[in-house]
Amino acid sequence: VDQFFAGAPQNKDPGLFYIGARLTDGKHAQTVVTAIQDALLQARTQPLDIEKLRATQSRLKYSFAAGMDTAAGLGGILARFVHFERDPETLNRLYAQFDAVTPDDIIAVADRIFIDSNRASVSVSNEAELVGANGFRALDAEVAKFKASQPKPPAIALLEQRSASPLVDVSLIFHTGAAFEPAGKKGIAQLTASMLTQGGSAKRSFAELQQAFYPLASGFNAQVDKEMLKLSGTVHRDNLQAWYALVREMLLEPGFREDDLARLKQQQANAIRINLRSNNDEEFGKEALYEFSYGAKHPYGTLNLGKAGDVEKLTLDDVRAFFKSHFNPQRLRVGLAGGYDDGFRKQLLADLAKLPAGKPATLDARPAPLANARFATVIQKETPAVAVSFGWPLSIQRGHPDWLALWLVRSFLGEHRNSGAHLYNQIREKRGMNYGNYAYIEYFPNGMYLTQPSPNFARDNDLFQVWLRPLRDNNDALFATRAALYEIDKLHRNGMSREQFEASRGFLKKQVAILTASQGRRLGYAQDSQWFGTPEFVEYVRKGLDQLDLGDVNDAIRKHFKPDAAQFVFIAKDADGLAKALAAGTPSKISYNTPKPELEAEDTVISTWPLGLKGNTVRVMPAERMFE
Repeated sequence: VDQFFAGAPQNKDPGLFYIGARLTDGKHAQTVVTAIQDALLQARTQPLDIEKLRATQSRLKYSFAAGMDTAAGLGGILARFVHFERDPETLNRLYAQFDAVTPDDIIAVADRIFIDSNRASVSVSNEAELVGANGFRALDAEVAKFKASQPKPPAIALLEQRSASPLVDVSLIFHTGAAFEPAGKKGIAQLTASMLTQGGSAKRSFAELQQAFYPLASGFNAQVDKEMLKLSGTVHRDNLQAWYALVREMLLEPGFREDDLARLKQQQANAIRINLRSNNDEEFGKEALYEFSYGAKHPYGTLNLGKAGDVEKLTLDDVRAFFKSHFNPQRLRVGLAGGYDDGFRKQLLADLAKLPAGKPATLDARPAPLANARFATVIQKETPAVAVSFGWPLSIQRGHPDWLALWLVRSFLGEHRNSGAHLYNQIREKRGMNYGNYAYIEYFPNGMYLTQPSPNFARDNDLFQVWLRPLRDNNDALFATRAALYEIDKLHRNGMSREQFEASRGFLKKQVAILTASQGRRLGYAQDSQWFGTPEFVEYVRKGLDQLDLGDVNDAIRKHFKPDAAQFVFIAKDADGLAKALAAGTPSKISYNTPKPELEAEDTVISTWPLGLKGNTVRVMPAERMFE
């Protein structure tokens, strides 16, 4: 052909979608018709490449704008479009709709228009006959055969919180994580997630992706826990399509390059050895408590970042294999919130259905067994203060009849970063011993940097734990630990008072709104509720608190508090000295710069409170051995 053209009607009344060709020689008629037929078949069965679609949308917009440089041009354009709705804004709405078109939209309209019964063909020739010009085959039958041969796309769990917000939150949660890692490859879940979000795609290097994300003021992030691996991003709806074009190729067309692997392995090993082990005693102690409480054979018994030695040995083949077997639609839950449209939702789900096929996740993550005695590990480290974490396994999760009661008890004892909690008041406010004294019944990472827990760390079970830090020396660490055990023992024996219960309940009914204050946090908590099979979180908490009574709370304390099974982790410079004091039950008398006679009697009791530890239940471990 020497001319080829196509066009769609732009009239208010029905028109024709036309395709035309001028042949250089009549003998090419059948070849040209076959090529057109093949293109129509492809339009009905194959999604348009996203980059080609974006380029076409851009060309439509800017080629149109190029015709608006004269008064006559503007007048002609208005004459063509204003009559539709008597409104110049018709143009803006039209081009906004062009930008929202997805590959699935194109297939849908092609499937409606390019059908055998809707086609008419005309050929013009100087010859009596133009052989092959009307040789169109039955397109509908080919499309039907193609669709019948395609596997049915998997149903992907979707949670939507659409609103008028200018921001859009996208959360992809895969049922995988550190609990699914094989022996010798601890850290592969985090490394694979990092390769997807901090590595290049098949089309672009990571540096090029960073440059593309920069003007969008957004990115693509990963969060890895035991059973939840979340990939997410927040973007302004004006930039949603541009953002998604990058994310789509990162997830569906990952680059898995050797240079990215080397960089990210080094970062992950450094995060274990430097960020955690060397620079963050709070997290160090808490993570060590988890590892010792669960044990190496339990799925929850390894740090989410893995073991530094394992990480250094991981290969691209390991990453590819983990991606192929764990990042599949059967393990995926999608969360969307904010000002997105139906086109984006359909496009996202259609694309995610193209992830490698796989099977739903199965995992035996039963609660860690309770120890038959108290055990303590003192981690030797050059550090100016002593960190203390202790606790025991819990066999409950959200939705359990006792969960809300224990959540209230936790808040009463030590709400994170709350100066009104009981342990904070007894140890810091009255005695001025340290910075923070908090309690937890759910995993709360990065507490050093946060005032509220992050969502999407759902687990089948967890630990009750208390965190005390920083304490000036071994004696202060012993006294603060005894003080916390003393208060827990009183609570275990006597329960909460009516006044304590009502104050804690009133606080939590208000605080739950703060936990879900942002759009992204609301989406995260909604996904957790979907995971646990509970009502929406604010409703679950407030309704449950209204129905909770003091007897329920004190029954839960008696049932689930197991202080005799507590495991302890101390991080100290003089680890040997602290271990000897723990094993011997050495008294820890406290003194104050200003006398506090009102505390003398209680301090005397606390200073000799039994720790319940013996020589064979206390060990010293060098920090360098942890998570290695």
